[in-house]
Amino acid sequence: MSKLRPSFLIVFSLLACLASAPLRAESETALAELMLASAPTPSEIAKLSGTDGWWPEPPEFLGRLDPATGLRTLIMQSYRRPEPGTRDRIMLALSAYASAESAAARFSDMEPDDNRNFGSTHVLLSPENGQMRLHVAHNPKGQSLRVQKGRYILRLTHWSDGPHLSVEQMTELSDRTLERLNALERGRQKRPARLSEQARHLPLSSPGLGAIMGTASGPMEWAAFDHAEGENVPDPDVLKFLEKHMRPQSVALRRWPLLNTPGGQVVDALLFSLADRQAAQAFMALDRKNRTPERLVLAPLPQYESHLEGESGEYGGKFTLTFAVGRTIAMLSCGAPYFFATKECEPAMKALAYEIAKQAAR
Repeated sequence: MSKLRPSFLIVFSLLACLASAPLRAESETALAELMLASAPTPSEIAKLSGTDGWWPEPPEFLGRLDPATGLRTLIMQSYRRPEPGTRDRIMLALSAYASAESAAARFSDMEPDDNRNFGSTHVLLSPENGQMRLHVAHNPKGQSLRVQKGRYILRLTHWSDGPHLSVEQMTELSDRTLERLNALERGRQKRPARLSEQARHLPLSSPGLGAIMGTASGPMEWAAFDHAEGENVPDPDVLKFLEKHMRPQSVALRRWPLLNTPGGQVVDALLFSLADRQAAQAFMALDRKNRTPERLVLAPLPQYESHLEGESGEYGGKFTLTFAVGRTIAMLSCGAPYFFATKECEPAMKALAYEIAKQAAR
């Protein structure tokens, strides 16, 4: 066999680099948005679990707030059921690492924390080109599947007082997610439409905020959760209101880091439009009822119908600022997913609110 000429080797190497370039060149923000697009849909979860009515919560772009070695970005997507008293909750955490080697090392390092947070390791599985383990908790009742394949680590958790998803069902959901992500990355599946029209009112920057961590468009359920209990609780009455009045029926979300603050503080903006100004005023009244009265401040933005809910003082607590500009509603929140919310949140949210108001008024 004749030797390959150097010029051919150079061309071959260039072609190989070009073929893999999209994976390496994808920014952390774009990669996070792509990872979110691979998450299961509520209808997929309903079909697989045999239980209808799953609501997707607003997703979380967590970037590199978890300072793990080799981590490029992390996203979370959770699903709740609105029936009163149910604890059913499914959570997807998906992280991308610099390489398969760093992901494999991190997977092993996670086991002690996973045993504390999600129950002891119940079974270890060995999927093709990866690792997998199941954690089972008894109080509260739940189980978590942790999977590492290539440069990705996925965690799928189901908390419930009733029957849990089987290992086979959880494995199928995790496989679908990773297969879809692989297809999106490599262009074998069409990427979703970029953003809804509401996103044009979301500023690219605002005083005190860093580079965008992620932007997404999603269903009206994102705006139909109560926050008075310190977590997202589905509110069917709010959803009925939005089904009647939201125009168009979609929500835009964007997250930024809050600069020069402790503990990885982030600011979220959730934006949507209603049919008219009267519907916006009615929504504001409805939202106020779902806030904690002793932490509620009325008219923090004197120019606009607005209210601010102070943080609870708890780990992972948030400040929230809701306001109306014409028929547009903005719901801002600020806090640290892994720390305590800081007092710098309030001025940063107000500055962002005025940037959004300027955009919405155009």
